[in-house]
Amino acid sequence: VDSTGLILPFRFQVDFDQDKEKELSITVFNADDKIVVDEIRFEKDSIFIQMPVFDTEFKCKLTGDSLLTGNWYNHARKEKNVIPFTATYGDSDIYGCPDFESSFDFNGRWKCLFSPNEPDSAYAVGEFKVNDKKATGTFLTQSGDYGYLQGCSFGKYMLLYNFDGSHAYVFHAEVTEEGMIWGEFYSGIHHHETWLGWKDNSFKLTNPDSLTFMKQGSSKIDFSFKNTEGKMISLSDERYKNKVVVVQIMGSWCPNCKDETAFLTEAYNNYRSKGLEVIGLSFEKAEDFEKAKSNVLRLKNKYN
Repeated sequence: VDSTGLILPFRFQVDFDQDKEKELSITVFNADDKIVVDEIRFEKDSIFIQMPVFDTEFKCKLTGDSLLTGNWYNHARKEKNVIPFTATYGDSDIYGCPDFESSFDFNGRWKCLFSPNEPDSAYAVGEFKVNDKKATGTFLTQSGDYGYLQGCSFGKYMLLYNFDGSHAYVFHAEVTEEGMIWGEFYSGIHHHETWLGWKDNSFKLTNPDSLTFMKQGSSKIDFSFKNTEGKMISLSDERYKNKVVVVQIMGSWCPNCKDETAFLTEAYNNYRSKGLEVIGLSFEKAEDFEKAKSNVLRLKNKYN
């Protein structure tokens, strides 16, 4: 929640492992997605919760045994990166949507346009499912998706949220008299844009193979970058000769990249004996190499 009254509700569960001397962990829920957090530190009445992989954290104080108050800090940003946070114990209705006798049918696939009439406008696919006023879905874009969204639907409105540890997303949707959606999208407290939606089960995004391609006159990919140890790594190194090499363009701040890294780790473990290599080119937001290195190593250690 911020000073404007905009709220992003989400649920998390706290667990103690009795077999590990009451080791504490937190599970954050976004629809079917579960994020397990185990980097938790206590200092007197303060609790510090470091989100996995991403350079973000909660700094909170515990009041009694049922109230946490503090802030969420996104260190990947230089400004507008602190958001107030409150958590209350209890499995209650966190969305607080009003009761309506009937609701618009948001179910299905929607052709969406973000930032209409702006130079950076872009199309996306909205996929929504509403069951007993509970809404889930996502937006598919040319460069990824907005993760597992969850919320509620009431009357002509739908609210969807996602907190993945790296981003805080809020989507508002309202159906117009013409049957289309007029919506608003907030990312944290630093970004806001409007979006439109039209029901269209056949709409598809541009084939990504037409967006990423070799420049004219080039016959292969080539690069040289430092690894986390400061050693220059090139695709022409002997290690990669006569092997299949997957080059991943990524960043430690990117949730889609995190999911992709988990997939590539499994593929590498299964096929490296047959000659598969994977190189991750990480474009970090930290300008300092040591800070960028620290962020990348957290991702590398997480997925081995």
